[in-house]
Amino acid sequence: MKDQALQLILARMYGRELLHSIRVGDSLTGTAAVVGYLHDVVEGDFATLEEIREQFGDAVAQGVDAVTRRDGEIYADFIERAAQDPVGRVVKLADVKDNLRDLPRGFSLRKRYEKALFRLQSGPETAEE
Repeated sequence: MKDQALQLILARMYGRELLHSIRVGDSLTGTAAVVGYLHDVVEGDFATLEEIREQFGDAVAQGVDAVTRRDGEIYADFIERAAQDPVGRVVKLADVKDNLRDLPRGFSLRKRYEKALFRLQSGPETAEE
């Protein structure tokens, strides 16, 4: 299934988005790797969640859905939702780590990603627990 996911992103993505998705998928194993390769395809309009479900099954589609930010969704709520899904949490953690990789200190998104990283590393429980 990893090869199939790679073929999909190689056919539909390009540039930095493609390289980022490959790094995220390569850093993971099993279902998480497949979701890692595909984690930006729905949000980037490269595929629909229905296409993902048809080609990869419910488990992968659920993982991709968990790491796809919805229209109008507050970023903190998105991270919380991803943290509640076992595959989504692992994939979003790898995604955020990769996003932080080359982000200069002081860059406005760095603080947001660092907060997300802290939340995702604390596990699936809610922040209030």
